[in-house]
Amino acid sequence: MFVGLYEREREFGVMLEALDAAAGGCGAGVLLEGVAGIGKTSVLERVCGAARERGVAVAVARGSELEESYAWGVVRQLFEPRLRGMSADTRDRTLAGAAALAGPVVLPDAAANPEASFGVLHGLYWLVAALAEQRPQLLVIDDLQWSDDASARFLGFLANRLDTLPALLLAAERTGGTLGAAPLVRSIRLAPLSPAATVAVLGERDGGPVSEAFVEACHGATGGNPLLIRRLADGLHDRGADAVVRLGPYVVANAVAESLARLGVGPIALARSVAVLETAPLVTAARLSGIDPEQASTLGEQLVRAGILRDSRPLEFEHALVRDAVLNEMTAGERARLHAAAARVLADAGAASEAVAAHLLHAEPRADPAVAATLAEVGRRALRSGAPEEAAAALARALAEPPPAAERSALLLDLARAEHALGRTEALDHVLQASDAGTDEVRARMPRWR
Repeated sequence: MFVGLYEREREFGVMLEALDAAAGGCGAGVLLEGVAGIGKTSVLERVCGAARERGVAVAVARGSELEESYAWGVVRQLFEPRLRGMSADTRDRTLAGAAALAGPVVLPDAAANPEASFGVLHGLYWLVAALAEQRPQLLVIDDLQWSDDASARFLGFLANRLDTLPALLLAAERTGGTLGAAPLVRSIRLAPLSPAATVAVLGERDGGPVSEAFVEACHGATGGNPLLIRRLADGLHDRGADAVVRLGPYVVANAVAESLARLGVGPIALARSVAVLETAPLVTAARLSGIDPEQASTLGEQLVRAGILRDSRPLEFEHALVRDAVLNEMTAGERARLHAAAARVLADAGAASEAVAAHLLHAEPRADPAVAATLAEVGRRALRSGAPEEAAAALARALAEPPPAAERSALLLDLARAEHALGRTEALDHVLQASDAGTDEVRARMPRWR
């Protein structure tokens, strides 16, 4: 049994077999499914460690609830750092031939505009092939359920073409999605822990004996969820089985709220800032909180000791359920105002427009022309790259800001193009609105759809 990773030997073994087969040239995909807190991330980390020991190149990306509308965001996490770390000659060779079609997507500052839809998918496949020719590849995506639509489309495309590549696609998500339907993808669902494993998890905390009643109460209240078991062990061990039965279903929310209340105003502000940012450098979270970076570092250490944040940089939560608990303590208005402030902080720091727009999508409209311009820029770039879902979200939000009247017609027309690509009936309505609001020049550019 692995230390800290209980009753996962079979699943880990299946993934190691797939990894070894991929290293030998027979690629495939594995989809790890399970509810939040069941241990998917821990299993992924163990497989990544095994891959590095075998000399397999590892690229890791994480879907983000905040950045679902960030076109190609997961794809860029996988490939951009590696490409930027290459010498210019190696990068040029890797992006040669058909792989060049992927260049403007994975390196967004590239000069050329990407081809739409299939051309990008084709180019990304050949980019994976070029990387795999240099070294076997492990591509890992955690929280696939929050992947942007464009990246999810590519992962499905890649999953059907892995059998001739030395590459393993390994993804984890909470509920079954379209990736699990691909013929070359094996789905594995993580089961809850047994009462015996629950005893082992509870024993990690103090090493002492635990009563049978406490074990039964913990297992019943958590359904064998490892994260919730650990939270119960931290917060309720001294309060007995009755407290577990009464508070178990709300253990994460209760524990987080109690911990933050004990820590005070500063840690609460920092935790809320990290919750809105999802993951952030210390200096960014400090600016959003209005706290001096040195003080923020001290407050961050308090949050780590309280089990709220991981002991890592950039700052991130110990688990998504902990972040959810912090977000749920805020009102919708408080969250919207923090998102607006986060967009300003990121813009001032020179962050990519897509990163700024990810927050603007969650902020209240305020008739700011600069906000409308940023969202329009991001939406049009997504449309050109073959990501109509993300384009439609950004363009619709730009119109809601609203933009200056002179720019409304062109925005409506671009929104209609995105919606037409998605097969949405609203596209025609927006074409007509663009015609009513537009100049002769805009009307001349309008598509003639049947």
